[in-house]
Amino acid sequence: MATRASPSLLQHLKDTIAVIAEPMPGVTTKRMFGCDVWLVNGNLFVLLMGYGRVVLRLPATSDELLAIDGAGPWVYGKKSPTHWIMVPEDFHDDVTLLRAWVRRAYAEVLANPPKTAAKKKTATTKKKKKATAKKSATTTTTTTKR
Repeated sequence: MATRASPSLLQHLKDTIAVIAEPMPGVTTKRMFGCDVWLVNGNLFVLLMGYGRVVLRLPATSDELLAIDGAGPWVYGKKSPTHWIMVPEDFHDDVTLLRAWVRRAYAEVLANPPKTAAKKKTATTKKKKKATAKKSATTTTTTTKR
C-alpha cells in the first residue's frame, strides 16, 4: 500500500493543478475518494492521490502518455480503470508538461456529455414503492371453481 505523501508535496501539487485549471471554463473541484479532484460538467478529469501522484483521465490519448517513462496505469486494489493514467513524477516540477497533459485531459473529458445530478428519492416516493412492493408480494390470484 502506498504511503501518504508529505503535506507540502500535496499542497504544491494541488496549487499547481489549481493554477493550470483556473482558466478552463466549467471546472469545479471537490474532495472525493479521499483525494482532491477536478471536474468539468460533472465528469472527473484529474485526481490528486493522497500518496502524491496526479492521475488523469485520457480516453483518447492514454496510450501516448503511457509511453512516457514514469507514467503508468492507475491501479487501486485489484482494479485498474481504463483511461486513467498516473503522470510521471517528473511532471510534478515541470509545469509545462503537466499543463499540457492536464489540458488534454480536460479537452477529452469536456467532449463527454455533462453528468446530470441524480434525482434524490423523497420519503414519499420510497413509501409508495415499499407499499407497492408489499402489496404485490401479498396479492394472490384465486380461482373459483364452478
